Amino acid sequence: MELAAQYARFLGMFLQESLADMIGVETMEDDRVVVMKDGSMMSMIALEGALRSPGESELADIVERLRIALSPYLALPGHIVDFSFGRDAACARRRLDRIVEGSERAAKSLGLDVSDVLEERRRALAGALADETSLMVLY
Repeated sequence: MELAAQYARFLGMFLQESLADMIGVETMEDDRVVVMKDGSMMSMIALEGALRSPGESELADIVERLRIALSPYLALPGHIVDFSFGRDAACARRRLDRIVEGSERAAKSLGLDVSDVLEERRRALAGALADETSLMVLY
């Protein structure tokens, strides 16, 4: 991969392209659609709602239902469907802090001192949680 990156940099210098020239995004159509420099459009859809990882048979069922649901919209050639997955433990800790802070404020407004319980919850969950994002990208 390093050789490919060096080749791309060399080719970019030869063609006198800047980094901005190499980025394919042109503008935003709305809050979900990105217009690319070649005129194509890209939509990103967050896939949410799973509380656990699906098994192999469940995944096959999900993919089949998705294929059937998207078929009318992607009947003409030229579409690409891509999936992206990201996992970030640091983001989960920030989200956990926000949740616990909300509980602390609610408890304080009721005159309750549960800071030790909430701190224990924060400590126990911090190492076990990770923020996961799944995106379906349509071109």
